[in-house]
Parts: sequence; C-alpha cells; structure tokens
Amino acid sequence: MSTSLQNIDVLIITHIVFINNLPIAGPYSSVIKSLQNKTKYLEVLEIPLYNFDEPIIYGDVINLSKLKISKLFGAISPIKYIMDIIITTIFLFKFGLRKSEHKAVISIDPLSALIPSIICKILRAKSIFYCVDFSENRFNNKILQKLYEKADKIASIHSDQTWSVCDSMKKYKLENYSVKSLYIPNSFTYTDNYIAKLSKRSGNRVVWTGSILTGKQIVDIFNLCAQIQKIRPETEFRFVPSNRLNDFKEMAKNTTLKNVQIFDVYGQEKSRELVSQCDLGLAVYDKNFGSTKYIEPIKIWEYMLCGIPFIISKEPSVNPKVIKSGVAFILDKDNKINDTERLKKFIDKNNLSKLYKASLLLAKEYDASKLMKDAVLSLF
Repeated sequence: MSTSLQNIDVLIITHIVFINNLPIAGPYSSVIKSLQNKTKYLEVLEIPLYNFDEPIIYGDVINLSKLKISKLFGAISPIKYIMDIIITTIFLFKFGLRKSEHKAVISIDPLSALIPSIICKILRAKSIFYCVDFSENRFNNKILQKLYEKADKIASIHSDQTWSVCDSMKKYKLENYSVKSLYIPNSFTYTDNYIAKLSKRSGNRVVWTGSILTGKQIVDIFNLCAQIQKIRPETEFRFVPSNRLNDFKEMAKNTTLKNVQIFDVYGQEKSRELVSQCDLGLAVYDKNFGSTKYIEPIKIWEYMLCGIPFIISKEPSVNPKVIKSGVAFILDKDNKINDTERLKKFIDKNNLSKLYKASLLLAKEYDASKLMKDAVLSLF
C-alpha cells in the first residue's frame, strides 16, 4: 500500500554540540528542514554530545521543550553514554504510543541509532540510521573505539534503512557489514534565493566557513589564502568561523594577508547570506585530525547551494559527480599545491563565473527534501 509523508509520524534523534549556549546546526538540521510541514507529525530528541551542561531539547519542532539533567551524569564518558541510552529508550517508547499507522525514527549517529534499530521492531515503527560521519580513530581509548564501531555495525545491520553520507561510507558498510545503504549527502533543501546574486559578484571574494578542529587547520587555511592572493592580489577573504573566533583574529594580525574580514554570526541563514556574496569557497582540513575519509563536508553543499565552486583537501569523500563537474579543486597531500598553474586556471575570474550555475544545478539535483522524502516513503 502506498502512502504519503502526510500520513507518517517522524521522530529525529541526534546528539548536538553547543556554542555560547546555542546548539550548532548540523546534518540533523537539514533532516528537520527537509521534513518539516511535510509529515503528519515531526518530533525531535536532541541530546548534548559531551556532557549535560546544556539541556536536552525535545518535542514538536514548532514547540520545543528543554529538560535539564544533573551534570554529574555527564562527568564520566561511560556513564554519559548509559544515560543517553536510557533517555533514548524512554523517548522511543513515548513516541511508540502514538496511534499513527505509519511511524519512522531517523537517528543521526551510531549511539542514537543503536537502540531504535532494535526497539522499533517492537514499536511497529521503521528505523533509519543516517550515518553522517565515521572515523576509525574516533577515540584514543581502544575500548571506547571498539564499542563505537560495534554500535555503528549493529545500527547499520538492524535498521530498516541505512543512509550513508558519502560513497566511501557506502563502500565501507557493504564490505564490512554486507549492508546496502542509500547515498544521502549532507545537502540542503534547494532554494533559488541566491540566483539573483550571481550577476552581482565581484569575482574576487574567497570564503571559509565552519568549525575548526586544530590549530594546524587554521595555519593551512591562511597558507592557502596566501597562495591565492599571490596569484590574484586583488582577492578578498571572508572567514565565518563557528568557533575559535579569537584564533582567527590573532592569525589575521600576524599574517601578510590583505583584505581580510572575520565575521561572528550564528545560524546557517546568516552564514549563507555572506557566502552567497562570494566567488570561491574553502574546505581545508588537518590531515592528522578530522579526516574526511568517511565524511562529506556539509559546507561544500552550502557553497553549492549558494552557487560557488570550492577548493578542498585531498581525500575528501566528495560525490564523484561533483568532482567531475569541475566545481571542486582537490588540493594535493597535506593541503599542498604542487601545480600552481592548475590553481591559477581554477581561480581565474572567468572560470569561477562559469562554475556558478554548475554549482547551483548540483545543489538542485541533490535536493535533500526530495532525496529524504523518496527514501522514507520507500519503507512503507
């Protein structure tokens, strides 16, 4: 029997990170926005990732509530994980009491997906594990690393549907778990809000946005910017960090880089307003930490949604079609550029302007709302 999203209740479970007492938007935000106002009912459970200094956020997405847990439960990692499981189980059974004929639970990380992959069968709900990242070196503690990998395996195998954020993750799950997953990228719901800005661009603006994991990452970003400005002295640089703002300011003081602006904004919409005025995006990572082997960076989809090409570190798990389109320039190992002529051709103003519409077309093709709608409906 076929159905529509309007007949389905959905619960989204995820872990979130806070900065300045506010939750950082992430892949879970794209899932919420893709399904909001399209399902019969949409509920979320957002559990703080690191501790319980911040509250649990839960309930109907248009009327969210907060639940404060004692910080003592988050002081030790194993106890924190046990509490996460207990909280997830309670909210799952609460959601399971809904009288809707069709129910689906979408979990965004292994710990969030572990319990739903098992309990949803009892609750007569469909479980979806959206694996947005994976690391073979997530924890220094070998026991925690093994438990993390075990949770990923169980959730991948026992969920009714598994979504992989990139091709390399799809391959990993197939080869290691014999699980056929769906490719659901870190993309956004397509909007044509930024088309009008394409003709108003100067051709000179370079932007970096996102979070910083290591000091080396900042150094590599500024080194790349210096190389770009050496080729094109007229370039301007916009940095829109979601953390370590002072580190960017300090680096800007101690660099010979010119035409630098650092913005302190909160939220994807404000960030996109700045990004959409630019011509080239940067996605630079530290090779020793934060590898993109099994992670397709969400920022590249923000860049494409705004209609700009981008430069990205080597070993990115970027959609092969995106690379083939020419909108992505792949750096050499350790963020080096061995062929400056190749970079010169890519950042040429005329070449960048040719890639604006190609970026928008890819964002439209991989519209998150359409991809997720089709995936969810295929379960019923």
